[in-house]
Amino acid sequence: MLGSTSPVVPALAALALGLAVGVLTSFLQAVLDFPWLALVNAASPWLTTAFVAGAFQSRLRTACWLGMAATLLQVAGYYVTAELRGYDAGFTYVALWTVCAVVGGPVFGAAGHAGRWDARHLDLIETMDCDVLLLTEVNERVELGGHDLHLGGQAMAAKRRWAAVASRLPMSPLPDPHGASALVELAGLRVCSSVLPWKGCGTREPWIGVNTAERTSAAVADVEARGPEIWGGDWNHALIGREWTGAVAGRQSLLAALERLQLQVPTASSPHHLEGLLSIDHIAVPATWEVGVTERHRAFVGETRISDHDAYVVKVTSALEELSIR
Repeated sequence: MLGSTSPVVPALAALALGLAVGVLTSFLQAVLDFPWLALVNAASPWLTTAFVAGAFQSRLRTACWLGMAATLLQVAGYYVTAELRGYDAGFTYVALWTVCAVVGGPVFGAAGHAGRWDARHLDLIETMDCDVLLLTEVNERVELGGHDLHLGGQAMAAKRRWAAVASRLPMSPLPDPHGASALVELAGLRVCSSVLPWKGCGTREPWIGVNTAERTSAAVADVEARGPEIWGGDWNHALIGREWTGAVAGRQSLLAALERLQLQVPTASSPHHLEGLLSIDHIAVPATWEVGVTERHRAFVGETRISDHDAYVVKVTSALEELSIR
């Protein structure tokens, strides 16, 4: 899945970058001359840090918060360093740049978040060679050669949908079972892609409930009511072992629904990209189907991670003969 909850490492790296840029700015102002002095005497280079922070986050809210936090740390790093070097910061300037950070940081963090899809993601998808793709947090400008694409109706952010299904086989869109899901029918099967709640997702649409467990149970119930035969996506819950993103009670409601739907989840024991954890991205198929291979495709190009989630492929044998699903 392209995107989900943000890992700790990119968040800490964004904050460290903000602090480092603030400290370096104070020192570089004393040694640079024109035209290079403009780089450390203008607001736009600082806002680039917020853009970079947002670009590595899969959730808009996290990108906005980190964009603001990174720019606030720039302000703190700059003025603390200036004071230590013997320069009087002055309350007026500190207040002015703090306001700029609070306003500009979230905007540029969101801008970085919005530009995450590029050719590297398409190359990864083509490498997996899947007949059906269950996608989450999908940029509206995504084009997948050889696949028809159905986007869920509700946007999670500007020009980004919660979920989508892509298929090489003919498919017919069906009404969304839930705001963070997309549903289609292909070859007589109902196929659903979903994002399920995570800790800190809040109470905004499409989530209903006072805590993660209630929100998960409500979303799962909506999807279960539509009876999908293939269901997957960013479920934000490990199905066995330690539960660190979702809620234990939410996992229980999800497992109960899968049992009633008579679905098996070959990805349940697949590893997360964070060592020692299990995947929160899943693919469920009918329990009667024969699962041939379950693969994890690491979301890297060279040494660069292009998504904070890896991708998972399940190859099955069914009435459709051999079918590969991501």
